[in-house]
Amino acid sequence: MTDINTLLPYAFNVGDFVRCTYDYEITWWALTDEENLYHGVILDRSRRTQYFPYGTFYKVLCTDGGIRFFAEWEIENHPEA
Repeated sequence: MTDINTLLPYAFNVGDFVRCTYDYEITWWALTDEENLYHGVILDRSRRTQYFPYGTFYKVLCTDGGIRFFAEWEIENHPEA
């Protein structure tokens, strides 16, 4: 049986400097735009559908020192990278 993780390419690589925002539609708390913007480096990525059935998610070390998880659609390449 073929593993889907080996077939589909990732949009971002480990070590990429990215800009992230949480998608308000899947979060239950309200943040301002400034509070919702994070910058960081991707530490890990996964497609473990048993934990997150919506596609690829990324573990990001943010510049404020926090580690956060973002879905692929919540991340974009940082303009200064």
